[in-house]
Amino acid sequence: MARHRVPITPPNYTLWYEHVARANEELSGAIEGLIARGGALSDDALSELHARFFSAPPASLTHLDADASGALRKMLDGVRKMVASACTKFGGYGDTLDRFVEDMCEEPSVGQLTQMVGELVSRTSELREETSQLQLDLIERAAQVQSLQLQLEETAAAAVTDHLTQLPNRQVFERTLEEMARTALHGSHSPTLILVDIDRFKSVNDRYGHLIGDKVLRIVARTLKECVRGGDLVTRWGGEEFAILLLNTPRSGALTVAEAIRTALASRPILDEDGMVLIDKITASLGVSWFRSEESFDNFIDRADRALYRAKQGGRNRVVDENH
Repeated sequence: MARHRVPITPPNYTLWYEHVARANEELSGAIEGLIARGGALSDDALSELHARFFSAPPASLTHLDADASGALRKMLDGVRKMVASACTKFGGYGDTLDRFVEDMCEEPSVGQLTQMVGELVSRTSELREETSQLQLDLIERAAQVQSLQLQLEETAAAAVTDHLTQLPNRQVFERTLEEMARTALHGSHSPTLILVDIDRFKSVNDRYGHLIGDKVLRIVARTLKECVRGGDLVTRWGGEEFAILLLNTPRSGALTVAEAIRTALASRPILDEDGMVLIDKITASLGVSWFRSEESFDNFIDRADRALYRAKQGGRNRVVDENH
């Protein structure tokens, strides 16, 4: 841990113990890949690894389905009871009408008729009040259902969104990759994967602090979104790394997009609170690969990752595709 300047904290120690013991080959591969590309592990990268391999889902998400189901069952049970009560009252009103018709057939006296009409008016008024209350209760339940639906949508969105950059997270990338690739195969061009890694990001955190590091991540995220089309997917892959999926884009066009991203980042200085230039430019290395029919998605990602590694080894601040 000291060799790679990894702070000795409980989460980091857990990561390193599993890595050294080779208890989790996927974790070891991720750590070795980060070391090979950057030499040192950033705090953000370590946090991402711990969250990915060890952290349990937040309690609010773990119990989301159970809480929502319970609330919905309670509301539906209330509506069922209201409707059942209304049906009972409608049935009683029907009985009153049947008796009224029967009594009318026996030619009642004026006094009897007055009493019958009075009872009918009274029962009609009661039913009208019950119906109005039922309508108000149903409107209230509808508002509660809408509120629950909004809560579910917001929580579901939070579960698949990176809080810092507001980009879709790696979970979305992995879940969407197969569907996007399959759809794109019907087009004239294969899907393209661009992996973007901010150069020397740890030194930014070390020199300027994590608040500036977070600002850099947000600027990079915004720049990536500005450089791609609306139908393409930009995600935060982890730490200072981002993944972009381009659909139905020719190879030359994909390389043009990657170069546009690199150029745009290099032209954006980071300013302090007073508007003074703090960092003159952000540089990033980019690896590009194209999906091949019948191949695994792991191979698709691995080729982009190896291209990214060559971009780092070649001096950083450059675009390298899988063929170079």
